[in-house]
Amino acid sequence: MLTSYYILFIMKKILFLILSTLVMVSSCIKDKPQDVINPTINLSSDTKVYIINEGPFNTGNGSISLYDPVSNNVSEDFYFQQNSTRLGNIVQSMSKVNNEYCICVNNSGKVVFCDKNLKKTHEISGLVSPRYIQQVSYQKAYVTDLYANSISVINLINYNKTSSIPCYGKSEKMLQLYNEVYVTNTDKEYIFIINVINDNITDSIYVGYNCYGIEIDQNNKIWALSSGKSTISNEKLSKINPATHQIENSFVFQNNESPNYLCFNKTKDTLYYVNTDIYRMHISSNNLPTNYFIQKGIKNFYGLGINPNDYNVYISDPMGFTQKSNIYIYNSNGTQLSIFKTDIGSNSFYFE
Repeated sequence: MLTSYYILFIMKKILFLILSTLVMVSSCIKDKPQDVINPTINLSSDTKVYIINEGPFNTGNGSISLYDPVSNNVSEDFYFQQNSTRLGNIVQSMSKVNNEYCICVNNSGKVVFCDKNLKKTHEISGLVSPRYIQQVSYQKAYVTDLYANSISVINLINYNKTSSIPCYGKSEKMLQLYNEVYVTNTDKEYIFIINVINDNITDSIYVGYNCYGIEIDQNNKIWALSSGKSTISNEKLSKINPATHQIENSFVFQNNESPNYLCFNKTKDTLYYVNTDIYRMHISSNNLPTNYFIQKGIKNFYGLGINPNDYNVYISDPMGFTQKSNIYIYNSNGTQLSIFKTDIGSNSFYFE
C-alpha cells in the first residue's frame, strides 16, 4: 500500500510535469510568427501609396496593395478586399483619370475603373493587351497596347472604345504636353507623337530601340530612356525639346548596359533609373553618373518610384515572381528606411 507521503510526492510530480508542458507550449506559441492580418488603412489619407503587382504569369491573380507611409502598414490585395473579386491576369499599371483610379490588366485585355475607395465602377473589355492609359481631355483617353499594333481611343463618358490609332509595334508609356502625346514603343527606334485634336500620329523622334521610360522635367524638357537591343547597342538617355521635336542632348551607355525605369524626384530636377543598381543624375549634368546611388547587392531591382510627397525612393524586388515581393524604401540620401512584403510581381507605384 502506498503511503500518504508517497502519493503526495507522485501528485506533485505530475503537477510539475503538467505545468512544465503548459509553459513550453505557451513559449512555442509566443515565438511562432503570427498570421498577418491586413490592417485598417485610412483611405482619406493624402499620402497613400498603391503598389501594382503583376502576379504570376497566366494565373489571373494580379493585385493592388495599399501602403500607408504614416503608420507603415500595408494591406495586401486591397482591390480584392474592396470588391471580393480578382483583378485578372497581369496587372500592368495604375493611374488617375477624371478622379477615378484606372487599372490596365494586360493579359485579361481590360481596363478597370474604380472610385476613391478602389471599388470597381466600370470596365472596358475586349482590348488586346492594354499597358498604360493617358487622359488627354475630360472626355477622351488613349490606351497603349502590346500586341494590337494600335493605340485605343477611349470615351470617358460612356466607357467605350471609339477608335484606334495605327501604331505598329509594342506601344508603352505616354506623356502629354499641350496638344501632343508622346508614345514610347519598345519594338521601334522612335517615340511617336499624336495630335490629340485629330488623333493622328504627326511626327516621330529617333531615340533608339526599346524606349520604355519617358518623363518631363521642371523646364518642360522631355527625357526618354532606351535600353537598346541585344544585337544593337544603342542604350541611351535622350533630352528632347518638345517645341522643335529635336534631341538637345544624348547620353550613351557603354558595355551593353540595360537602363530602365526612369523616374523624377519631387522637384523634377533629378532623374533616377535602374541599371542593375540605382543611379541618379541632375538635369544640368553633362555626363551620365559613374557611381551608383543605391547598390543592388543580392537584390533584384525591378520597379522604381519616387514619392512626390517626401522624396523617398521606392524599389521593388519581385523575388523571382514565385513568392511575395520585397519593397524597399530609401530616403534622398540613399539610407534604407523600411522594408516590407507585398504580393507577387510588384512592378510600380502610384503615389498620392
